[in-house]
Amino acid sequence: MDTSSPGRRLFYIDWLKVLVVLGIFFYHSAMPFAYARWMISNSQKSVLLSIYAVIGYQFGIPLLFVIAGANGWLSLGVRKASRFVRERFWRLFVPLGVGIIVLSPVQSYFMVVSRGQYGSSFFTYIPIFFRGMTFYFNPTWLGNYGYHLWFLGFLFLYSMVAVPIDTWLRSRAASHWIDVAARASQKPGGIFLAVIPVALVQMALRARFPAYQDWADLGNWLVFFLCGALLVSDPRIAVAVKAQGVRALLWTLGVGLMLLAMAGAGLVSNWEANPSYAPGYLFYQVLRSVFTYGWVLICLNIGLRWLEVGNRFLRHADEAVMPFYVIHHPVIVAVAFYVVQWHAGLWTKELSLVITALAITIGIYEFLIRPFDPLRLVFGLKPKAGTPQLASISHSPSGHPISI
Repeated sequence: MDTSSPGRRLFYIDWLKVLVVLGIFFYHSAMPFAYARWMISNSQKSVLLSIYAVIGYQFGIPLLFVIAGANGWLSLGVRKASRFVRERFWRLFVPLGVGIIVLSPVQSYFMVVSRGQYGSSFFTYIPIFFRGMTFYFNPTWLGNYGYHLWFLGFLFLYSMVAVPIDTWLRSRAASHWIDVAARASQKPGGIFLAVIPVALVQMALRARFPAYQDWADLGNWLVFFLCGALLVSDPRIAVAVKAQGVRALLWTLGVGLMLLAMAGAGLVSNWEANPSYAPGYLFYQVLRSVFTYGWVLICLNIGLRWLEVGNRFLRHADEAVMPFYVIHHPVIVAVAFYVVQWHAGLWTKELSLVITALAITIGIYEFLIRPFDPLRLVFGLKPKAGTPQLASISHSPSGHPISI
């Protein structure tokens, strides 16, 4: 299985991307009913949905960045760096900018109204939202004003960082280090060596920047992004991930039990509330890193074993990933705003939210975005029947689209 060939389509990467984004949809659908502060909150909470949210939070985004890093490596293998940068600008930066301008005010409006902080019409709120925007040099800015679209901003930055790194890794001077990594991965437990930089970033930055999407997360997810490039840089690494799935599962479950015991003893809640460079907190970050990395390996193993096959549904779903991701969050926020006000049981509300939000999101894509080239371009898709110039900045000559 030659995963390093730039012209070869890796179906397991596409499947995992589709499944992770769908998982993020269910994650956001669960948040109004989880024991965590979110944009819209239901009065009654669910332990089960909270557990799902906690587990998904641990590895969903890191896995998505691994997939994005793999796609970045494959994309840079079939085009010049200048073209790659141009394509990434259109696919990531344009939807980010348009989303902040068009979608963020809508989400903010539903949030402040649900909290009783605003009582007038949406159109009178729009200028209030933009007047309240203040720029500060911190990655959390993207989450505060772009909400879920922070991911596109982070990914655009990582893609720019990856250009010189991936270019160097393809050079003859770096081939020795790729070979060393590939041979190391084939040793028992060798695929866990990449968790070392993940843990080092967490130990160095998490206590100082504990907030979600802060500098610790920025550095942590960059490592996962680069791991994705390494995954497809040499076929032996993917073979090792596929061969050592049981070992990864056992390691991850073992660390998970340790974290569960620490949580039961009250240690985790104390560390989360009081981050520091104390030995216990640093050890906790090592365990968290291994747990997250282990789940990423398990998902990759599943993909390599059972998802290396393409079909018509995958082609359709893979194209829809970017607009689906951009649209789903504001749809969930809007639907949840009304659903949580119902006099109904929690699971009736949750099921209604999932079905309604999923139907609306798919409907917007299928009937408003997919058929029309201007909107396709805004949402990072190549034109359906556009000019060759537009088509050339949106699609890889190898058949592998520029994607999340």
